Parts: sequence; structure tokens; C-alpha cells
Amino acid sequence: MARNTCSCPNPPGGVARCDVDQLAICRVRDGVPEMECLSAPALARMPDRDRFQALGNWAIAAIAGGSRSPGEEIDHRAMAMLRESVRAPSGQGTAEDVDGLAVTFRLPEFMRELVIRFDEGMGTRALATVD
Repeated sequence: MARNTCSCPNPPGGVARCDVDQLAICRVRDGVPEMECLSAPALARMPDRDRFQALGNWAIAAIAGGSRSPGEEIDHRAMAMLRESVRAPSGQGTAEDVDGLAVTFRLPEFMRELVIRFDEGMGTRALATVD
């Protein structure tokens, strides 16, 4: 079975091993890796822009902490975090969460495809607000 994996910050290292359709996250708290595998919320049929926005906000909240509404605008900084993870050779992104902890993550494949599609076309301009 295919997996979605994410290497934890080193030290201490480690790997989050998730199902291919899950968001893989690893953060280190007090020298101990915390690994998460999160399934995306089920979304009814909706236009691609709305689906991307809802899934993007879900992922951003899971990675960085805090709460975001599905319809919240995705600003340039958050879009850059998603984009950089997709463009990285490892497919893995890095961020800092609300507690100041280093976080590594890897988006599920279906979300990676959405980020690419929106980054290449209307998405970046249509979704992002001015910082």
C-alpha cells in the first residue's frame, strides 16, 4: 500500500507514516517527536475554488495550529507554505506552529494536485489577499 510519509525535525528525527490520502505532520515538543496522520474533511460537491479554500484552511490549521473557517481567505504567506511543500524535492514542507514549534508536513497527493493547479492558474491571484 502506498504511504504518505514525513520526516520529523532532526534531532530527534523519526517518520510519520500515514495513508496516502492523509496529511502527515511531525512536530518536536520537548525533544519528543509528535506524529499525526489526519484525514481531510469530507466535502460535498463544490466548485474547485471553494474546495481548495476549505481544504487549504483545514491543512493550514492542522499544520500551524489555531482555527480557520473553511471560507477564510488564504493569504500569501499561507499559500507560500503550501506551494513550497509541493515544490520541494522531498514533497515535504516546514512551518512554525502557534507554540513556536518546528513542524514538518507532507500534503496528501490529492491536495498536492490542487495546490499545483491553483498555483499555476487562477488560484494564487483569486485566493490570496494582500499581506
